[in-house]
Amino acid sequence: ENLGLKTDDGKYTYAAYLLADKNDITMRVAGYAGTDKLNLISNDEYGYTSIITAAQKILEKLDIINTNRAAVDGIQRTEKRLIDANALREAVINAIVHNDYTHGLSPVIEIYTDRIEITSAGGLPAELSEEEFYHGYSAPRNRTLMRIFRDLGYVEHLGNGLRKILSKYDKTVFTITPHFLKVIFRFENEDTIDSTCLVGEKASLNGDSACLKGESASLNGDKAYFEGDSACL
Repeated sequence: ENLGLKTDDGKYTYAAYLLADKNDITMRVAGYAGTDKLNLISNDEYGYTSIITAAQKILEKLDIINTNRAAVDGIQRTEKRLIDANALREAVINAIVHNDYTHGLSPVIEIYTDRIEITSAGGLPAELSEEEFYHGYSAPRNRTLMRIFRDLGYVEHLGNGLRKILSKYDKTVFTITPHFLKVIFRFENEDTIDSTCLVGEKASLNGDSACLKGESASLNGDKAYFEGDSACL
């Protein structure tokens, strides 16, 4: 009751339903073989369970997809993810916590060979303007979910997730409409991933197939790029 999961007359709230071990809510992670929706090659559903469990499984899957790439220039070796890991995590958690579930819509994550898109339903809350949103103000749509995700360590404090994203990317990664909010993370340095890496929880490397293509998978001048940890496990 202290969590605000019951109404004054003792009935469970919709937030309690979302957090329950069994529910009808599912979130989709789709993978495409290319930069458009023409060739769907994976369509994984995470749901029918607590959205906390679903969120953790989605984060684990994206951590595999968001591979490290290693670059060696002379004797210096650096590693960098396709997308900043903290920004990606914050965008996913924000989509789940702030999604408007009242119309039966859940967050959708779409993985293309050159980017990841995260879409949540509901747009911005009525109390929050777009200018206020970009300045880090927050008006949680689902206050109970926000509090529980914060208590579990998924959320630090109001507005911090947006600040983490905007510390690495400019506001053009956001597309805001009256009914949806989308975050688009394009892979850095024009890297792409092999679409075979999007199939299943653990895709393997076969022959010359590698998760990373393009500059990161080739030898260019004095810079050698290695797959190593960058390969899908």
